[in-house]
Amino acid sequence: MNNMGRRTPVGQDGPQHTLGPEPRRDALQDKLQRLREAPEGEEVVWDYAATGLTLRRHPLAILRPVLAKQGWCTAAELHDLPDGRLARACGIVTVRQQPETAKGVMFVSLEDETGSVQVIVWPKLKAQLRGPLLRSKLMAVKGTWQRDGDVRNLSASPGAHDRDPVRSPDGPQVAWFTDPGGDPEPP
Repeated sequence: MNNMGRRTPVGQDGPQHTLGPEPRRDALQDKLQRLREAPEGEEVVWDYAATGLTLRRHPLAILRPVLAKQGWCTAAELHDLPDGRLARACGIVTVRQQPETAKGVMFVSLEDETGSVQVIVWPKLKAQLRGPLLRSKLMAVKGTWQRDGDVRNLSASPGAHDRDPVRSPDGPQVAWFTDPGGDPEPP
């Protein structure tokens, strides 16, 4: 992979094939073509917008320092957490499914830089948060960790709630859902 960024001016990314002599540039044109390098988070957002994936670092790896300070766990950290513990997970939504046999329960898979977490969203909570639940691309969930042998799930809990958005080091907000009522839990 080359090191050319999204904002690398044309002509500065290596040899190019042209059909004639290179046009002359004056100093003003050169200055106008120099843009600041985009922050890594912005590059990742544009990659996802353009292609639905990125070859750069995982978006949650960029946000992890902020998320860790607020108590959000990685999938790897949750893996060995004992059954029944309160837990927080954040990730890119990779799958939403609601089998007819699940009696209104929705299952959501969240992916972070270390793996995936399966989230159970119960019908009452799903009804309250239908819009964000169906539209979110990045989601953070608080709930109860369920572990039975090799089966591990995060059961989204009503009453687990945040009022303040998490901000990445570059500034963009992370959107998440939990229950719209109740008091914020301390980190």
